[in-house]
Amino acid sequence: MGLIFSFAIPKFNNINENSDILTLKSHYALIQSVITRKKSNEVLLQNNVNIDSLDSARINIKNEELFKNVLDTPILSTTINDKNYGNWAKISNVKYLFFTQSKTFEFVLENGNFVCISNENLCKEIE
Repeated sequence: MGLIFSFAIPKFNNINENSDILTLKSHYALIQSVITRKKSNEVLLQNNVNIDSLDSARINIKNEELFKNVLDTPILSTTINDKNYGNWAKISNVKYLFFTQSKTFEFVLENGNFVCISNENLCKEIE
């Protein structure tokens, strides 16, 4: 029985990690897509509006509604201390973290773009 668990546990952890990465990829792509669409609409309307805030959520507070300014359905936050896997934490007015079991990804809203600022290998993992 112990032998079975010794093989099953690492596989299960890997499945969870991959699931969190897929969640991150979909959230990241959606946020970027909505920002691009909003910017395009503003150009068409000849408005010069810069997206400088993704939400009005409080920093490092659990269950805050993140990305509410760009998503129809906001994503509820975790905290830096809780680090709930597969969840986002807001760490400043423009910076966010996403947690998986083994990694932490960092993002920032700069110049109206939502970008990964973790090390290059982590950022490539979600492109």
